[in-house]
Amino acid sequence: MEQNVDVRIRKTLRAMRLLSEKANEIVERCGAEVGVICYAHDAVSPLFHGNPSLKAVVERHNAENPRTSLETIEALDQALANIVLENLSPHELRTLRSSLLSFHEKLANNNNQA
Repeated sequence: MEQNVDVRIRKTLRAMRLLSEKANEIVERCGAEVGVICYAHDAVSPLFHGNPSLKAVVERHNAENPRTSLETIEALDQALANIVLENLSPHELRTLRSSLLSFHEKLANNNNQA
């Protein structure tokens, strides 16, 4: 059984690497901005990939597709529910914390402006 899990993890990591490579290929060929978020399973850390950066792609998407703060918070809650913190490296945890703090500040600023 453990062998099957190891094989599945290797296949998942390979597929996630291929997703990143394909995203980069789209950027190179088309000059597009690309963002990829992939949650595989508990044994593999999520893939967060963006060009020029995931943050830039998400901010552009949000600017072109405005939603209410409540919808944004609900989407964030759903995304966070899928993250298994125990599987994240210390660097990934710091990055996630920084992103969440930045997101919190934006929400606070948007609510103050409304």
